[in-house]
Amino acid sequence: MIQANCRSHFTIDDFTFITEALGTDERNRIALSDLLTDEEMRDRILDHEELFNRIRQQKGLTRISSHLFFYVMIRHAFREYNIESRHIADYVASMLAEFSSTNSAHTPTASSKSYNYLVDIMMDFAESSSSLEAFLLRSHLGNYSLFMTGIFPDFINRKAMYGSRAPGFDYYEKMGRSSYLWASRHKVARKYNLVEILASLARQFRVVRQALNWVSDEYIHLDESSEDIDEVLRKIFYNDRRELN
Repeated sequence: MIQANCRSHFTIDDFTFITEALGTDERNRIALSDLLTDEEMRDRILDHEELFNRIRQQKGLTRISSHLFFYVMIRHAFREYNIESRHIADYVASMLAEFSSTNSAHTPTASSKSYNYLVDIMMDFAESSSSLEAFLLRSHLGNYSLFMTGIFPDFINRKAMYGSRAPGFDYYEKMGRSSYLWASRHKVARKYNLVEILASLARQFRVVRQALNWVSDEYIHLDESSEDIDEVLRKIFYNDRRELN
């Protein structure tokens, strides 16, 4: 289950990287180490512009964890798009870290089967007799919809334009919004303090997706060779608020 706990998964190497990135000398780095033990100060430090700049200059994840990378990237992008909640950034960063390091994007739980299509998840959701399983399937449907449209937008756009009846952004966004809303009303969401996070993702699905598009375009570079017309068409037709260069 994805939770808003990315910040609790930082490693010793992550904290070392933060102090080295922001500390001007040994004394300053020791002081930063002490401040990072306080949650409020840690969050303020993680918002530091210089930390963001140092992380985006990294070649891969050789020195830091995917949790630190995604949290700082997502938090920075969300603030650019006026999404101020750290909890939402934490949840989405946790989802990206999980999906990028395991097969979780296609497997809602460790014991469940693998899914390649949203409709298959919906079919199992309709047949599910377990309250927990229903929540896991529906929240996963929201996560997967956001993951695909946010991180692989040109893949979705290309398939919708040139594929054989492949679903486009509207389908994924509708499925994502409705799934997050349903999951936000479930008792499992209350148990794990996910009600407001999931409800907010339902309300702001499109702008969250657009912020993830920006991260994917500017900082992840999954497919640098496919920039060209696919990215331009997607930005025109799917309401990217940033100007085309």
